[in-house]
Amino acid sequence: MAVYACKEVMYTVEEALNILRNPELSKATQIPPVNPRPGQVFLFSYAECADKKEDWRADQYLWINQGVRRWPKKNPKLLKMYHQVKSENGAGNFFRYSYRLLKVDSTLVLIQYLGKVPDVQMQIHGNRKKNLGRFHIRSPPSILLSMKKEQGKPIQIFQKLCSEGSSNTSTVMLPRDVQQVRNAKKAQKRKNQVILDDLNSVELHSSLLDDFVWLYSLLPEVVVMLGHKEMCKIFEELASQTNDIPVLVSYDTTFKLGDYYISTLVFLHGFFKESPIVPLAFMLHKAKKELSHWLFFIMILRHCPKLCKERIVIASNEETAIQSIDQVLPTAKRVVCWNHIRQHINAWVTKDGGSMDEIEFYMSSVVNLLWSDSKECFEEKLREQQGKWSRSFVQYFESDLLNSIVQHAGAWVLKEHLVSEPSSGIMTNISESFNVVLKRLLEGQEMPVETLVLSLYYLQNYYITKLLRGQCHLGKYHLREEFMSYTKLLEDVTFPKMYCNPEVILDIARGQSELRFAKI
Repeated sequence: MAVYACKEVMYTVEEALNILRNPELSKATQIPPVNPRPGQVFLFSYAECADKKEDWRADQYLWINQGVRRWPKKNPKLLKMYHQVKSENGAGNFFRYSYRLLKVDSTLVLIQYLGKVPDVQMQIHGNRKKNLGRFHIRSPPSILLSMKKEQGKPIQIFQKLCSEGSSNTSTVMLPRDVQQVRNAKKAQKRKNQVILDDLNSVELHSSLLDDFVWLYSLLPEVVVMLGHKEMCKIFEELASQTNDIPVLVSYDTTFKLGDYYISTLVFLHGFFKESPIVPLAFMLHKAKKELSHWLFFIMILRHCPKLCKERIVIASNEETAIQSIDQVLPTAKRVVCWNHIRQHINAWVTKDGGSMDEIEFYMSSVVNLLWSDSKECFEEKLREQQGKWSRSFVQYFESDLLNSIVQHAGAWVLKEHLVSEPSSGIMTNISESFNVVLKRLLEGQEMPVETLVLSLYYLQNYYITKLLRGQCHLGKYHLREEFMSYTKLLEDVTFPKMYCNPEVILDIARGQSELRFAKI
């Protein structure tokens, strides 16, 4: 068992950072520590296989998770997890601390054990009903995944995985027995059936929810594309307005909910004084792949053909989607928000081992470049600034930021597209405000795809109702003077039938509350 170091007191921020940024990789381990002792420190690496990312947890103790925090509180650089051993009398006096670098593509986990080892080191698994006298050996997640991926009978899979291990392979890196393989295959089969049931439910709802479901695909990737046809009409009306005003659209992948990422296309509705940001379409997808984004924009263009007009300005920082946007919507103008550039700089300087002062210096320097009135002014400022930068930052800027700023983010570009804010350029992506709404509604919730589709349907109905009410001079949205010609008569408007407030959407979608129609 490769012990990286011995230390009887908890690491400081600086000590943990120094190890993770300047590791002695020859002392790192690729298998989890087994029954480690107090004071032992391990550096776990999963660089050779991403599936082993969480294998370090299988150290053969039972733990109680006592919290996760970003460390230090101000400008956090580490993700610190704190576990306390579970003993027969509850929580024991043996502790495990783990550290990972934040905002950096690191494949290292620093693990430290402190305190006193409990008298009973190995315990019986809580679900076991047979062989109660046999101690439980926890298998690493990568081994369980291998069992699920392999094809064949359980005995064949067991023999194959055991034969692939060498004589030096730790016991924990092998299947326990044939029954464990059998259980893993059963669990995977149940999960596949749940996914199939979800997709069948989506298909059923596509005809019941005003054709809200545009597409659901199983191959080559599971993808579900959603959007209300009434919202498409609202967007088309906005894009058709005769005033020489750009239509700002934003595309972003928010977060992963269960097995699916949620990508949203939102737009700023310029008819109203409040400039509401509303969702135009959604995509549920299992992987961030360019093909999924490309297909999404092909589908949205079929429903909203005016997306290809020259007055459309699209903000997107989604790297796997940028090429798809440029291909499918070549006449639209793409911009990059300044916050994304700042975050990119922060991550790079942190990974390079820079201090807080260096982060602030480089951010300030680049923002000064962003404020240039012209490309010529930008190039002049750049020559001046590069003399103050380190050679590594110059290389990073030229390879990762220069082209993006010149084509999509400089103040002179934003002013030309009429989307620049006088005091701040484009500091934030308009997706961010809608993401807050979506996360408040959905994040951290376990739900089948059917419930998720219903929730997004009700949410979009809510926005449609608010926009139509605004055009009828009702509610919290008010038409600008120059768009009064888009006023609608209440008796001429058909409002969504299934409309409710966001606070109760999830309960209704789950069937835990009845749908009570809100007053129009």
